[in-house]
Amino acid sequence: MLVSYLKNDTSKFESGLGHGRLLLAATDCVWCSVIGNQLVEESFLENEGAFILLDLLRVFINSPELNLITLLIILAGLSSEHEELSSWCVGGSL
Repeated sequence: MLVSYLKNDTSKFESGLGHGRLLLAATDCVWCSVIGNQLVEESFLENEGAFILLDLLRVFINSPELNLITLLIILAGLSSEHEELSSWCVGGSL
């Protein structure tokens, strides 16, 4: 459910209809319910959650209220995702 919401069209987040606040709540949900729970972390990563966060970071690079960078640093610390996240950064460059 969380990953599917994060996949929303980014233009919705800037529409003024409250989607930006929901995005903030969704990233907070990743922080509170995904990080620290190995089973949920694996599921989030298998569903490309880290790549979605990277894409959101590219769109909202100047938005200080989103804690995307912190989440990505923690997810990158997981040995199984380090190489994949590194390849995204090299290929997509922020």
